Amino acid sequence: MHTQLAMNEARTAERDNDTLWNEFQSAMSVLRTRIHGNGASDLVLAELIEDDLRQARIALHRIHDFLDDAVAVVGEPEASPADLVDAADTTRALEACEELESLMPAIRRRLGQVALRLVRR
Repeated sequence: MHTQLAMNEARTAERDNDTLWNEFQSAMSVLRTRIHGNGASDLVLAELIEDDLRQARIALHRIHDFLDDAVAVVGEPEASPADLVDAADTTRALEACEELESLMPAIRRRLGQVALRLVRR
């Protein structure tokens, strides 16, 4: 079971590397370029959006990893009852859901602020 968890963590790290990270950085660069002009408040807003999006992505990865682990255990013919109980531990996934629940309104509000700044130009 621990091997499966390590494999999922490696997959998560792999997903976050290279293409997705480059896309994320590129998107943040575009955002900074588009809203640049009102000084420090624009930079702060861009940084807040970047931080919120990064945290939301990490939370989504934790949920994804939980689901991968559950599928792997269910599909393992030799899975022990203890393996199934371990896979049923939803603590981290539920914490990630709660984090997303708090992040989503902030992301929506901040993207709205960006839209308003773009309309005012």
